[in-house]
Amino acid sequence: MILINNPHDMPLLDSLDPDAYNAVFTQHKPAVVSHDESTDKYTVEADLYKESQLVRAKIEITHKGRVTILEQKMIMHEMFGAGRAESVM
Repeated sequence: MILINNPHDMPLLDSLDPDAYNAVFTQHKPAVVSHDESTDKYTVEADLYKESQLVRAKIEITHKGRVTILEQKMIMHEMFGAGRAESVM
């Protein structure tokens, strides 16, 4: 699983067809990090490359370093206008 901070650094980017390649750059959203002081947890919303799929995920990180993926959805469907994938919890 790879966090896509910069789509230019995405693995296998050159293996995508031209439409998918363009969609990656037009739909990519930079990661957003927030901190909940009451629970001392961080939440990261970011695009991931996971199992040959592009997903948008909500990730929780505790102060002890435990990482949990709270939500994820495929974003290629959004990129090509084929409808929204449902969130997986």
